[in-house]
Amino acid sequence: MSAIRMFSNVYKTAISKPVFGSAIIRNTSSIASSSDHASSNTKSNEANEPTLKSDKLYKIKLIRSLIGTKPIVRKNALAIGLKRTGNTVFHPVTNEMAGIILRIKELVSIQLVDSKTLTRTKQPLGYHVVSRFNQNSVPKSISK
Repeated sequence: MSAIRMFSNVYKTAISKPVFGSAIIRNTSSIASSSDHASSNTKSNEANEPTLKSDKLYKIKLIRSLIGTKPIVRKNALAIGLKRTGNTVFHPVTNEMAGIILRIKELVSIQLVDSKTLTRTKQPLGYHVVSRFNQNSVPKSISK
């Protein structure tokens, strides 16, 4: 009987080889357990973790340069899409985004908005197009 138990333990372990070296044996008995136990386990984990779920968005604008900042600050700014000064990005309100924003809070301006509404920041052109030039309307005597 003990031989059967030892044999069943072999099926509950998996051998995986990491990138850096020797094989590691890890226990996969949680995978082999029943799905009812696994589902009750994840429900308890979800109840313990507070989450920020909202339909609002962070409007994040980079107002200070990334030159001279620490590498972790630069990587966090690039991870959310802020490449150069003046860039604006929109991200959902989540715990992860709040943590990234805390890393770069001195360099950005933040607003909570309901939707991605962009306004044109350029000046008016100063002229308007009355009509377009049409190649087919040129008289044949002029074209050669």
